[in-house]
Amino acid sequence: MNKKNTIPTVFLLFLILQSLLIPAHAQLPTDFIPSNIDTNFVKYLDYEWRTIHSINIQGKHYDVKQVSSYIPFVNGIEVYDNRGNQVTSTSTVQQVFEIVGWIEAGKRYSSSDLNTLKNILTFSNEINAAIAPINSDISSVLGVVDTLQNDLCIDLIVYRGCAWDLVESQIPGISIIAGVVRELNNELTDWNKATLLVLQELPSTIRNIEDLKFNQQVNIGLEREIRDGISALDNLKRQSNELTSGLWDISGYLRAIETTLYDASDLPLIGNTIYNAGVYFGNLNSEVADFRNDVNQVSSILSSQSQKLNQIIFDADNKANELFGSWNARQNALPFWNMMVMIGGLVLLILVIVIPIAAARKRRR
Repeated sequence: MNKKNTIPTVFLLFLILQSLLIPAHAQLPTDFIPSNIDTNFVKYLDYEWRTIHSINIQGKHYDVKQVSSYIPFVNGIEVYDNRGNQVTSTSTVQQVFEIVGWIEAGKRYSSSDLNTLKNILTFSNEINAAIAPINSDISSVLGVVDTLQNDLCIDLIVYRGCAWDLVESQIPGISIIAGVVRELNNELTDWNKATLLVLQELPSTIRNIEDLKFNQQVNIGLEREIRDGISALDNLKRQSNELTSGLWDISGYLRAIETTLYDASDLPLIGNTIYNAGVYFGNLNSEVADFRNDVNQVSSILSSQSQKLNQIIFDADNKANELFGSWNARQNALPFWNMMVMIGGLVLLILVIVIPIAAARKRRR
C-alpha cells in the first residue's frame, strides 16, 4: 500500500464506522434530547436517555436518566436540568438522589400503615383523656385512707387509736396500699407525658409521609421530624410496657382490698366509712382494668409502626446510595473509556498509516 492508497483506506473505515452508528443515533427517544447529545454519542456511543425520575428542588426541575451506551461499562445514571444540560456538581446530584430516595420510600409506605399512625394519634388522645377519671379515683382512695389514718381517731392520755389501726388488724398488708396507689399515680404521670409527646410529634410525621406519598414533596427537616416521631412511639411503647406490668400488680391489690373492705364493713362505728372505702377501691380497680386493656391495645402496634417508619429512612438511604453509585460508576468509567479510545486511535494509526508506510519504504529498497 502506498501513501496515495492510505487516505482512501482511512476514509473508508470512517464511512463504515459512521454507517454502523447512524442507525442508533436515529433511534434516540424524541421526548428528550440532551444538549451534549452529539458529544456523548461520538465519544461514548450513548444511544438512549430514559427518564426514571423527575423532581423539583426550590423551583428547579431535574430529570434522573438511565443512560444506555454501546459500551456496557459506560452505562449508568445522569442528571439533567430542564434545559437538557448535564448536571456535573456532585453536591447537586447527591441532593437530587436524596430527594428521589425519600419520594420512592414514601410511595412504598402503605395507606393502611398511614391510617394506623392516625389511629395511634386518635387513640392516644382518647386514652390520655381516660387518665382523668383514674386520677379522680386515686384522689378518692387516698382521701379515705387519710380520713381513716388521721380523722377517725380517739386520743387518750397514753394512747391514740385510729380507725386505720382497726382496718389494719382486719386486713393484713393494707398498710402498703397508699404507697401502691401513689406509685400508680406516678406511673400514670410518666405515661401521660409519653402520650403528650406522641400527640406533639406524630402529626408532623404523618404530614411528611402524606406529602411524600401523595404529593412527591420532600419538606425541610423531613428526616428529623420522622425520627422524632419514631422516638415518641418508642418512648410510649416503653412506658406502656412498664405501666401494663404495674397495672396487673396494682389490680390484684385493689381487687383483694375491695373484697376485704366489704367484708369488714360491719365493724361498729366505722363500718360505713369502710364500706365507702371499698366502693372507692372498686371504682379504681374497674378504671385500672379498662385502662390496662386500652394500653395493651395501643402498645401492640407501636413497635411495628416504629419499625416501618425506620424502614422509610432505610429505603430512602438505600435508593439514594444506589443512584449515586450508578452515577459515580459512569463518571469514573468515562475517563477510562477516553483513555482506551486514545490508545485505540494510536494503534489504528500505527496499523493503517505507519506500518504500511514502513513496508512501502522497505520494498523500495
